[in-house]
Amino acid sequence: MFVVVSPAGWWRLIAAHGTARSVQLRVFRQRPLDLAGREPSKRILRVFGEFFRHSPRETPRSLQVPHAGFTILLKFPASAPALIACRCTSLFTLPKFQDNLSMSSFALFTRWSLALALVLGLVVTTSSLRAEDDAAADPAKADADFAFQGEYMGTLKTDEGDVTVGLQLIAMGKGKFRAVGYKGGLPGEGWDQNEKVEADGELKDGKVVVEHDLAKAVIGDGEATIYAPGEVKVGTIKKVERKSPTLGAAAPEGAVVLFDGKNADAFEGGKVTSEGLLMQGVTSKQKFDSFKLHIEFRLPYMPEARGQGRGNSGIYLQGRYEVQMLDSFGLAGLDNECGGIYTIRKPDVNMCLPPLAWQTYDIDFTAAKYDAEGKLTAKPRVTVRHNGQLIHSDVELPADMNTRAAPVAAGKDPGPIYLQNHGNPVRYRNIWVVETK
Repeated sequence: MFVVVSPAGWWRLIAAHGTARSVQLRVFRQRPLDLAGREPSKRILRVFGEFFRHSPRETPRSLQVPHAGFTILLKFPASAPALIACRCTSLFTLPKFQDNLSMSSFALFTRWSLALALVLGLVVTTSSLRAEDDAAADPAKADADFAFQGEYMGTLKTDEGDVTVGLQLIAMGKGKFRAVGYKGGLPGEGWDQNEKVEADGELKDGKVVVEHDLAKAVIGDGEATIYAPGEVKVGTIKKVERKSPTLGAAAPEGAVVLFDGKNADAFEGGKVTSEGLLMQGVTSKQKFDSFKLHIEFRLPYMPEARGQGRGNSGIYLQGRYEVQMLDSFGLAGLDNECGGIYTIRKPDVNMCLPPLAWQTYDIDFTAAKYDAEGKLTAKPRVTVRHNGQLIHSDVELPADMNTRAAPVAAGKDPGPIYLQNHGNPVRYRNIWVVETK
């Protein structure tokens, strides 16, 4: 992880997070630094303060700033990220980087970073970034693995009699897959949230083969054939495409329509794709107290990405409380995964559908209440339905703090709807709000 300050006026910061074969860069517009000796802006000090507060032994995390510009993905030789990580680790041990960032240490760090950037030849064009985003957001441009990933459900004949099972097959890139099996059906549709079996699979001769000590699955042509040990066939389950029951819900009379595909005028910095979808990284111009909200979102197909880099965005209620959006298909369902109230509460069930499937959030938010003297009388509360399934029921939220990376500080004033830009091409449509009391 490193930071580069552009020599063109010292007005652009680039924070990078390295993985096995790639580095993600975030570009932020900042006020110019005064290199004549005066202190840099408080915003830059705050950003670097967060960046350097990690302990020397802790793996550095990527830097997140609300309203960040855009993300660049750079391809490197396998050895380059290791060099960056090693060099950066030594910098993290310097005392000046532990607490306060002085101008001299800032200059030292940026000179080193800029030199490294020049040596590695960090050159990326906007057109290549757009092409990569388009591929992740367009089913027609997906790889061969995309046709296999998804959900399967049916009945198997076992020693216990007929048993309904569900299977989620997750594309992991380059013919690799992860399979999760559920007894009783799929999450939100029969699974009792107890038994779950996971195994890895691989594309072989036009079929995905998943093997586990308890069973084997051969998947292709829209079905999965299941075998017990000894190659005993116990049944075939079919691929299903579940859809949210609130998909396409019409805005009721009196609703504030934030986005209907015509334009993005209701948002600061709003941009619309050629297919009429709203792009990430926008903040509503109107601010809200209590409300009911409907939003439809589509997570990108990024099979080789992992964790928080896999289809990441989020909707911030009042700009303060994030309901996470992330490709969490087949995952555990944690508070930092899809449907989670970030850092506060995990969803009751992981209802995330496969990437590129349209999904919905239907959210009831009750703002914090204060008396005439400004004293808190009731904390904010939220109820969330993900793809029609209740995942948070009247959950109390903190009134004195917001969730991580929120653009609006905790407080009593109304706040906007903010759709986070985490550098992934998440798309949205049919967004409306009904203000309540």
